[in-house]
Amino acid sequence: MSHDGPQDARQSSAALRSTPAMPDVAGYELYQGAPLLLVDSGVRLSLGWQVDRKAGPCFVLARTGFRVSVTERFPLTDEGWAQAWAALVASDAAAAEAIAASLAKRDKRGRAVADRAALDAETLCLMRHMTFKGGSAGAPMTKDYDYDLRFLSDRGRCARLGLPRSSSRCCTGMSRPWTSAVRIPSGRCPRLSP
Repeated sequence: MSHDGPQDARQSSAALRSTPAMPDVAGYELYQGAPLLLVDSGVRLSLGWQVDRKAGPCFVLARTGFRVSVTERFPLTDEGWAQAWAALVASDAAAAEAIAASLAKRDKRGRAVADRAALDAETLCLMRHMTFKGGSAGAPMTKDYDYDLRFLSDRGRCARLGLPRSSSRCCTGMSRPWTSAVRIPSGRCPRLSP
């Protein structure tokens, strides 16, 4: 991290004082034993969560290194998260910055999963691994690359594999719904199952 003087340090310090949103902790991420840490190397302290035999599900402040050592536990609630964050910032501001970056990445991944689920819910038909062979002037697609082709109620959407929102305009432009404009042989266009 580069600091360009006192103002940059003040901005960084101000960002750390505000508690980031509590992370959504999935059930499969809660277990007894070593805590799941947001950052597990390169920092002296980290935040995470675990199921403690006595305390139950909780946020933890832990020392990292060869052996992870839990130094404090906090309830797995919004208030517990705020307390855990405050304890981390008071103990190790550099670790708090690294964890804030990790939380931002985690949040971005969560939004991508939610976006994909919303797109799947809208999709009437999905044809996977369709190879674009060219012939469409101006389409932002690359010849001989595989795309997923989705038919929605009012439009079509093409996406390079693994990128649900990229090239989303390449299939648009038909004036009526795709379901009546495109004929797909029986059995060739599976519906998504919930």
